[in-house]
Amino acid sequence: MQALVMTLAVAATVAVAPGCTANAPPRTATPSSVAQGPGEPTAHGGCGNTQVHTGPIPTWANSGFSGSPTGLPWATGTPPTAIAILYATELVAHGQRPDGSSNKILWATETSTDQLRIVARPAVGAGSPVAINNPTTNGNQVPSIVDLPAAGCWTFQLTWGAAQSSRSTLQLWVLPQHTLPPAA
Repeated sequence: MQALVMTLAVAATVAVAPGCTANAPPRTATPSSVAQGPGEPTAHGGCGNTQVHTGPIPTWANSGFSGSPTGLPWATGTPPTAIAILYATELVAHGQRPDGSSNKILWATETSTDQLRIVARPAVGAGSPVAINNPTTNGNQVPSIVDLPAAGCWTFQLTWGAAQSSRSTLQLWVLPQHTLPPAA
């Protein structure tokens, strides 16, 4: 019995110790390819009902680009009248990435606006909303750095137009701070 207790204690120490060291290598996330709900990420940083794509972006989002950008991950809102182009590949909580890069997103709407309002909220549980207010460029785009306070699935509600009458919602997965997104 004493040998069994000792074996379990050693196994528990070995399993926990790598995550406890101050010099541990950065963690790399490996999301699943299909979301099971707001608690599970999809490939490339989507969650809930949002899938992230890597093909060409919609033509209406090409303002300001010379040619159509390819290979950048992007997510479509619901309805598909807004997208988020993820220069960051995936978001990391507090913007604290081991490689020093940032959580850069270029938001684009199908129609021109100078009044895009973006509010992020945790998809599950309580949490304060985070407003993202940056000036619009090229008529329908808003560049931003999105540093959210916690990991998990976040819902982004975009509104624009006269009296904020146009709407689109998308969900993005935020990795724990100090995590490297998987290589694209």
